[in-house]
Amino acid sequence: MRRVPVIVLAAALVTAAVAGCSAGPSDRPTIAVRSDAPASPSPSPSPAAVPPLQAPVTDLTWRSCSSTWLQQTSPAPLPAGVTLECATLTAPVDDQLPDSLSLGLVRARTADTPREAAPVVLTTGADEPSGTALARWARADGAALLAQHPVVALDRRGLGTSDPVSCLSAAQRTDITTVDASGPDPSALDTIQQLGRTSTQSCTDVLSPAELGYDAAHAAGDLEVLRTAWKVDRLALLGLGDGAAVALRYSIAHPDHVSRLVLDSPASYGADAATMAKEQATGAEAALRAFSTQCAATQCPAGPDATATVLDVLNQARARNGLPAAGGSLAAGAIPGLLARALSSPDGARALPAALERARAGDGTALAQLGSTGAPPGQVDAELVARCSDVALRPSAEQVSTLLAQWRTEMPVFGADAAARLLLCLSWPTPATAPQVRELGAVPPVLVLAPAADPVAGPSGAPAAVTSVQQAGSDATLVRWQGYGHPVLPASACARTAVAAYLADGTRPQAGTICPA
Repeated sequence: MRRVPVIVLAAALVTAAVAGCSAGPSDRPTIAVRSDAPASPSPSPSPAAVPPLQAPVTDLTWRSCSSTWLQQTSPAPLPAGVTLECATLTAPVDDQLPDSLSLGLVRARTADTPREAAPVVLTTGADEPSGTALARWARADGAALLAQHPVVALDRRGLGTSDPVSCLSAAQRTDITTVDASGPDPSALDTIQQLGRTSTQSCTDVLSPAELGYDAAHAAGDLEVLRTAWKVDRLALLGLGDGAAVALRYSIAHPDHVSRLVLDSPASYGADAATMAKEQATGAEAALRAFSTQCAATQCPAGPDATATVLDVLNQARARNGLPAAGGSLAAGAIPGLLARALSSPDGARALPAALERARAGDGTALAQLGSTGAPPGQVDAELVARCSDVALRPSAEQVSTLLAQWRTEMPVFGADAAARLLLCLSWPTPATAPQVRELGAVPPVLVLAPAADPVAGPSGAPAAVTSVQQAGSDATLVRWQGYGHPVLPASACARTAVAAYLADGTRPQAGTICPA
């Protein structure tokens, strides 16, 4: 396999994002890409009874890490008054094994945050460390919520400040993030399937017998380790993206240990791999259409049809075996992941038109830099291990070939890539099936947030989560944001207002609340 020097390592994996709610109906509102009215949600008449939030009885040992940690993750400064602190926590690798590992935690608060205030625990999925998501949220006017409660991000195993996973070679990491299995070459599917076999062999050799210890179930177990260390009865949980599956797994296992549960942009919990991949590609195509509509309305540099521009860039990259970019080459296989990551955030969407204009002219530098996470190489390893460990039901190679042909037509930018990358996990050991949400006990009312178009989780996870929680006998409220992106909280002041009220005393918005873009 030819090695292509590239700038970005981790971004392409976002097109294969998996998490855990069976697909359900969507009543998605019309996408709004502009709004001048920063509306706030209307509160419900009276909050349901919810348990109080609890401050730690025994806290962890925190150290200031605002400067050193940010240098490793992102150079963008935090808002004035926001500080970050780091800590570690030891957790067993598995209940059946004597080994342990170190979990990294990042706490954000302001000078106004009461020292005795109860924390909110933030958890993400495999595509982004929880601490990185917390910093991104804090930069997006998160200080308003931090003034009430500190937010503690628990990095998933292998990611961020937790003990890293290193099981792939540099060549395997490059191939995973750049292979263009969705292109016209029919042998590309054989290439990615073989890549899945060799990557699985490498990681199971290194991690055995704990190769399945990096899934959502173990991540939920790590939340219980944190609760025990704090000596509190309950946790207030905020699950972003894939982290919603972790928060749900914890709530199913420990319903009496949950004081609040916010699910922001959840993917389809417990669905099979093909369903989740199609959901993600569908959401990414919808976000690209919304972006294209916005571009046409504002006469942006990407042209009157940004989707056509993207397809032109992909075809150029394939024809030229990669677009020239500063420091290397931008491979065609990396472009869908870069686009999905850029469409996830307001900053990325604002910078995307100029990046696409340069890429169409033959220079991939801006596009490569736009989607790059700056993550260490080992994050690719951890993402692959976590994602493959989270899904029990996977399609066969023959089924993937059929799906690829269908999805290439239905979803021309993201569909074929999403189908092809299903082969990466084909050889991974099969994990236990996730418990169903109907097994959820009596938990406090749940608040669910969803964008109009989600380029990472897709359209069905949030409404299905609400339905599943209600069918389990608990209450859930869905708040929709009319913009596109993932997750909602960093992009919507209206949603942050709803979450702040919910954390305060359980007050939730009225059913049908829609936040403007």
